[in-house]
Amino acid sequence: MEERYQKYCYGCGAELQTEDSKKAGYLPKEVIEKRKDGELLCQRCFKLQHYGMMLETPIANEEFKKILKKAGDNKCLLVYVIDIFNFSGSIIEGLEEYTKDNPILIAINKCDILPKSVGLNKIMNWVKNQLEHYGIRYEDVFLVSSIKGQEIDALYSKIVEMSNNKDVYVIGNANVGKSSLVNQILKRYSNNTGQMITSSVFPGTTLNVVQIPYDDDNFIYDTPGLIYDKSIYNYLDMKNLKYVLPRKEMKPISFQLGEKQTIFIGSSAAINFEKGPSSSFIFYGSTYLQYHRTKLNNKTVEKFQRLVEDPKFLPKLNQKLSLKDMESHKFTLPKGRISIVISGLVCIDVVNGGQDVTVYAPKNVQVYLRETLIGGSVC
Repeated sequence: MEERYQKYCYGCGAELQTEDSKKAGYLPKEVIEKRKDGELLCQRCFKLQHYGMMLETPIANEEFKKILKKAGDNKCLLVYVIDIFNFSGSIIEGLEEYTKDNPILIAINKCDILPKSVGLNKIMNWVKNQLEHYGIRYEDVFLVSSIKGQEIDALYSKIVEMSNNKDVYVIGNANVGKSSLVNQILKRYSNNTGQMITSSVFPGTTLNVVQIPYDDDNFIYDTPGLIYDKSIYNYLDMKNLKYVLPRKEMKPISFQLGEKQTIFIGSSAAINFEKGPSSSFIFYGSTYLQYHRTKLNNKTVEKFQRLVEDPKFLPKLNQKLSLKDMESHKFTLPKGRISIVISGLVCIDVVNGGQDVTVYAPKNVQVYLRETLIGGSVC
């Protein structure tokens, strides 16, 4: 019978157990016995924090929704974290159903990866337009970086001002940087900085609600993230996910394309320029993404397959897909500047539209058009 200790991992919030190493909260019995009175990390969080190793633990999105509902049923302040790179993939569908009338602060995270040429005022205007588009209500918006600490002090001051002796729930989809954000707050304002929440490039690293005292009477709750099922992330193993997620300022990769040309985006996607006026296609994504330009002809599928087999052409999907295995998305681009988004992977800024293009991506990965964000776009 699985032995439970009514103790919880301070990294991910999972209840500790000693019987099944594949389940959440596993820790060898001898470790728990040695440190009965101390705070503990489960084996998964220990390996993640010290060695960058990820042990896969299945999480049900329905459980996450129950946690969000519980947060909404309480009188609390909600901090909704959104990834500027994967904006559409950060949207929690039916959010109002969970949040009720509780006030919401929006933390737009990973703003440090945007090109320095992008002005903050224009970013803020773009973000507010997107929030209006998705019907998200809010009290205030902050452009933050949980890695570099950008605007963390301003966000925390607002949290203190608006919480009014209420608990604070930090919510958002997996991998938007919730735990990293809370850790930044802990470093600045808590005496308990020795116990950092598990945070990494891997989605879903918080497994349960993590409760952190932030004053004498109230708590900040770091909640697990919903797994967005329309992102490229779901087709990547842990190694290749590192190649896709931008960790530093994105640099534009520009191609001047004409009719009957193709760009392969790692082994993960491709875009065919079928017909229309020549234009610059500017790619924004991780600096580890690799691109290959070639002619669009009857050998295109064969060329892509060769790169799928090439171990150096990154990123690699967790299964080898040919272009024929992928889903095709055909667009006639409107004239003017427009962005093509492959969710979680890349944004392609087309300087002068009017072309017919076909985008290939794994099935169910969201591919769509969207207004650009200043000389390029972000997902």
